[in-house]
Amino acid sequence: MAKIARTSDSGFTPLELRKIRALKTPYGIQRFLNETPYHLARSAWSPRRVLHGRTSHCLEGAIFAAAALRVPSSTMFDYEWATLQHQLGCRAATRVVVPEAIPPERLERYGVHPPKLRRYPGLKEEYYLSDFQPDRSVATALGIDEGRVLVIVRTPPDVSLYHRASNPLFPRVLDHLGRHPDVQAVVIPRTEEQRDYVQSLELPSLIVPDRDAAAKQSLDEAGLKAQIQKAVDSVNSNLGSWETIKYFTLLPEDFTEQTGELSLKLDVKRKVVALHYQDQIESMYLGKAKP
Repeated sequence: MAKIARTSDSGFTPLELRKIRALKTPYGIQRFLNETPYHLARSAWSPRRVLHGRTSHCLEGAIFAAAALRVPSSTMFDYEWATLQHQLGCRAATRVVVPEAIPPERLERYGVHPPKLRRYPGLKEEYYLSDFQPDRSVATALGIDEGRVLVIVRTPPDVSLYHRASNPLFPRVLDHLGRHPDVQAVVIPRTEEQRDYVQSLELPSLIVPDRDAAAKQSLDEAGLKAQIQKAVDSVNSNLGSWETIKYFTLLPEDFTEQTGELSLKLDVKRKVVALHYQDQIESMYLGKAKP
């Protein structure tokens, strides 16, 4: 007769709890996750399976950490059809926070009911864009005709776990907008493959911004550095002198996995960054007194 391990209220067996307690601290749990391979499977592993399989993706790792530390956790989203990840994320979370635009009955299959469910009015864009001030110089740089209807199009998140399948609606939308004489549609791709695809359509009403040129233009503007310096000064005002940001510089491109500056878990590889940007780092300290 097979022996069945009893589980605690946390869902872990005594042996599993001993393994987790051996990690001791949040740092120990983070080190455990850093040492486990990152995978891209369409999975929704429980914390127990992450512990035994020693591999996870970002959502699984976050839920494992919350379960291991036994701290309350919340999950927020504005797309209720990501069924795989919500089956895990919603059930493991202490609170589920969504916009009121999502009917509560759509979340019932994920085990979400009040008081776990918290809803807020409007959409999340209304919150993080509430203080947005448009820069008209961008429209001029892109050649926008203010006499035509402006449409901003974001390509589908093809690389996301919940959106790996191709979306047949998107090409039809592009075709409609791209041929409309009264419209100018600015398309913002997520990947180089998407950029190449949109540009290959050669539709007259579509505009795909030149990211490299825009990045270079931003780096040339002293105003950008001034804004960042203002934010740095604000952060530094609440820190001791030994932990403040002394100097910073702007780079023409992001850190990526392909160039080796980021790991598969998107951690910064400091030694690689120091090697790749040695000249920029040294230039920050030239002619300046020791902080």
